[in-house]
Amino acid sequence: MNVPTRQNESHMLRLGVIPMELEACMLRLASILYSLIATALSGNFVILCIAIGLGSTLCFTLAVSAGAVLALPLAWLLARELSTK
Repeated sequence: MNVPTRQNESHMLRLGVIPMELEACMLRLASILYSLIATALSGNFVILCIAIGLGSTLCFTLAVSAGAVLALPLAWLLARELSTK
């Protein structure tokens, strides 16, 4: 049976292969980060809508949706960086 060593793990990460334990931890971390990042981005986009004078419901809905969508890859990338260090 192959026991993963630190050298094997670093080699696997360089190849883009993520061990299952690390992936589960990364998904949990990404979920926590997503809630923080999505809230911050959505809030900033809504404040931007208010500041430029677009106070319609459509603008607020688009701002919140854009914050939620943009937070997904940001949370995943940040979780990947934090879990590999």
